[in-house]
Amino acid sequence: MDPIPPRRRLCPVCRQPVIPRTRADGVRVVLCEADLPAFEDWNRRWKVATRAQRDHDAWMEKTARMVGADVPGSLRAELGAQLGYSAQDIYWAGANRAVLQAFKASDWQRASMLFYEMGFTAYEESREDQASERVLELRREANLAKLREYAAYGLEWVDILACGCRTCSRGATTRLAINDQLWEPSIPHADCAEGWCRCDYTPAFA
Repeated sequence: MDPIPPRRRLCPVCRQPVIPRTRADGVRVVLCEADLPAFEDWNRRWKVATRAQRDHDAWMEKTARMVGADVPGSLRAELGAQLGYSAQDIYWAGANRAVLQAFKASDWQRASMLFYEMGFTAYEESREDQASERVLELRREANLAKLREYAAYGLEWVDILACGCRTCSRGATTRLAINDQLWEPSIPHADCAEGWCRCDYTPAFA
């Protein structure tokens, strides 16, 4: 029918009711009563597929932003031959490889950034108020890489810049030896009230 009627009406040819609808992709169509169940099923499947594609694209973009634009494609080609790998798996594979490269180059600043990003991603994935042990471990590795960066510049002492929660504020300390913190780091706090502990090390100068 052209134009498509704005509301239900009788078909001018067969005199049966026709119903205008908008598909999930934005296209206007005209249906008979019998077509409605199939139409609703198509709409539902289209939305699910589109949501999955958006999630896939978001993970690939996140990977490219983190480890370089050429990495996601090569990893997808490498892992794609093996069943069961998702765009999320590609992200973690790329992040882990980037961390190993940073370690080999002793690029502690990049290693810290990578671990921080990985920790925050794991925290967002968990959908929990409290950080999991995996999140805390990644956040801890980010802090340790930062301490190694400070040590490489000849620094020996750090302060802790606490985040806003009461628990972390009580744990704020100054003049901590970097060598001691490398063995027994004081942050992040597992019981941070904000969930994602934002406490950080800052250089302390004599």
